[in-house]
Amino acid sequence: MLAKSIGYDEKRAAVLDMSARLHDIGKLAVPDVVLLKRGKLTPTETEIIRRHALEGCTMLTDILASAESIMGSGRSSEDQTLRLAAEIALHHHEWWDGSGYPRRLEGEAIPEAARIVAIADTFDELIQTRPYHEAATIDVALLEVMALSGKQFDPKLVIAFKDVIQSIQVAGGADLDTLKGVTRKNTSTLAKANQIIERILKSPEAQYARAKALEPASTTQH
Repeated sequence: MLAKSIGYDEKRAAVLDMSARLHDIGKLAVPDVVLLKRGKLTPTETEIIRRHALEGCTMLTDILASAESIMGSGRSSEDQTLRLAAEIALHHHEWWDGSGYPRRLEGEAIPEAARIVAIADTFDELIQTRPYHEAATIDVALLEVMALSGKQFDPKLVIAFKDVIQSIQVAGGADLDTLKGVTRKNTSTLAKANQIIERILKSPEAQYARAKALEPASTTQH
């Protein structure tokens, strides 16, 4: 919704939507005892959590490399999704003021897709019930996002996001059920990853490549 509101066409928004689903795939490398801890994290635990950005980028880059070895570079429609997903995974915790991680990028040096996902991810986190906090209302979550404008988030994107949420509320709030997870599908990070990987492996290009690989090697008569 936010992407479309700032001019993304259907195709570009769809690629971003699919890529964004994998932004936290690196958390698969984080032990549950740390990931689900209710209390305050120790400095060591905080560092472990923060590694998920690099871990996610590495995972997705490796998946892309495997896909390209099967189908060839640029031949799969999923290539673009995986490349963008890796970029988002790496940068979605970079902050507008340069105090984020892992590379402390600042302002527009942060890829736009990651800036969009950062806002949506924080809002989603606020309105969900987690082991370490209760769900916030839509209005409270929106106020918290707006309070981080210019610090954590791109100010222009925050304004656009506010307009999107408020327009949904004015229209009756039907889509807010999805935002709050009532009708959300594929909430598991692993499920999201598997869904995209399965699409790659079941693509016509991948099946053709496997069939060719199984053909008997040709021999030359002398």
